[in-house]
Amino acid sequence: NDSLVLNLDATVSGVATVNLIATSGPEQVSEGLTITLVELGIYDQIGSLAGSTTSENILDFSILTQSADDFTVPEGNIWTVERILAYGSSDSSKLTNVTVIIYNDDQGKPGEEVYNSGVIAPISESSDPTLNIQLPEAQVLNSGNYWVSVYTTMNFFPERNRWSWLTQSERVGAESHFKNEDDFFTTGAIDWTPASVAFRKNPSDQIFQIFGTVNENSEGEKELAT
Repeated sequence: NDSLVLNLDATVSGVATVNLIATSGPEQVSEGLTITLVELGIYDQIGSLAGSTTSENILDFSILTQSADDFTVPEGNIWTVERILAYGSSDSSKLTNVTVIIYNDDQGKPGEEVYNSGVIAPISESSDPTLNIQLPEAQVLNSGNYWVSVYTTMNFFPERNRWSWLTQSERVGAESHFKNEDDFFTTGAIDWTPASVAFRKNPSDQIFQIFGTVNENSEGEKELAT
């Protein structure tokens, strides 16, 4: 008799091991697979990796670069944003200071600032380039279009610390934007500019997730979305 058995081992830190066992008569073949489980938020933008853009406050150069991307709170919903997960790349082990800013949309680019976390510590490990950021206070957002910017704060020297926000090839809404008022990187993006224009590359979006609660009814009852 032929058979195929799938065993799912207990997950540890979001990683599951799957064993496939195929049997045909006296012969048996097994193959192990490792699957990473992704927690879903109230907003998930985690597509195919396309690259990254700088988004950091470099203290010893007095340079602030910001990347930002848009998201939409659907009509009739009220979101209470509690946590942001910004997927990044870095060789640094000093990712201990981050800032989250949420903006209103201004005709397809970041507009008026509606929330600023100030400099806070992520709850992720300091060597983890994916920043898991618990907001000091939950931010309530009514339906509409918004932009979120996440950047790190640290010295470049002596370890040459850097952090970049990963991008995806899939487009959701407007493409990501970039700003560097001092134009240190000579992109010309002294105000919010599409990243494809600033860096002369294909349009892309940032990779991030938003976690919190969603109110989907007029009674004001909030349903847990994570």
